[in-house]
Amino acid sequence: MSVRLAGANPAVVLFDGDRPVALASAWRVDWSERGAGRALVTWYQEKVSVFCTSRELGQWLVEDFVRHFPDLPGVVRWEAAEYVVDDDVQVVVDLERGLSARGGGVVVEIGPPVARRAVVIPEFALGPVTNRLQLVYAPSETASITVDGVRLGGEPRHAFLAEAEVWSHPAPAGA
Repeated sequence: MSVRLAGANPAVVLFDGDRPVALASAWRVDWSERGAGRALVTWYQEKVSVFCTSRELGQWLVEDFVRHFPDLPGVVRWEAAEYVVDDDVQVVVDLERGLSARGGGVVVEIGPPVARRAVVIPEFALGPVTNRLQLVYAPSETASITVDGVRLGGEPRHAFLAEAEVWSHPAPAGA
């Protein structure tokens, strides 16, 4: 079983009623097939922006991971993503206090977790590729996304920290 990525990936999706209106997926990549770094992937007002310390890493995270997550099926036009390389992207994950992430005028805050649990998903499909995922999952009841000083509307119905996250290729059959 080979490791693809090790790090953290907290996220929040804001909803207006049953309709998703914004997403923020923060990444602290300690090691990956595309190197280490940080990225903040956002979607709001029908626009995808990716603030990242490396364009190659940011594009890989969107193409191989974020676009396949079940949060926004068929809602987002990922192919229109705008990539901004920014060495000042910050992603600070604290399993006691929550998340503080920022990049390109976007600030994402996720409040203190209400629980923490170890999770192992032996087969997590990301498009045509199946991965093994293990992590510490910590849901939160509070979160916000602020863009250029203006807090986006919507209720954080899906806000969580994902720490000690390891994505790997499953072991070959019979191994």
